[in-house]
Amino acid sequence: MIFADPPYNLSGAGFLTVKNRKPVACDKGKWDMIDDIYAFNRSWLSECKRVLSDTGTLWVSGILHNHPSVGVLLKELDYWIINDIIWFKRNATPLLSKNRLAPSTELIWLDSKTKNYFFDYDTAKELNGGKQMKNL
Repeated sequence: MIFADPPYNLSGAGFLTVKNRKPVACDKGKWDMIDDIYAFNRSWLSECKRVLSDTGTLWVSGILHNHPSVGVLLKELDYWIINDIIWFKRNATPLLSKNRLAPSTELIWLDSKTKNYFFDYDTAKELNGGKQMKNL
């Protein structure tokens, strides 16, 4: 299993965030400033595919600023997309702008190289109180 939380490429793009309850520029550092996010994502997703076992899975976390690129590349690189998972953040950072909805989710792609991936359904069901686990 590989879990990836790649850069969202928000730093230096004029986005604001909240620190100590005050608005500040979103600056996570140079690692979050990528000129060609598509080429960057292609590179690391290709490397993941190279090292991932045939029964292994790749989990990729993201938000709308990077996730569409990742989804397209997963298809281009011939990954098998198993699920999209929605992570609901109950205490998400408030939105400072008044021109859109406050984001309170992250998306996770669950993928594999083959259709012969390992998924422990019974354990997932047990962890969810005996009920089938859903993608939210």
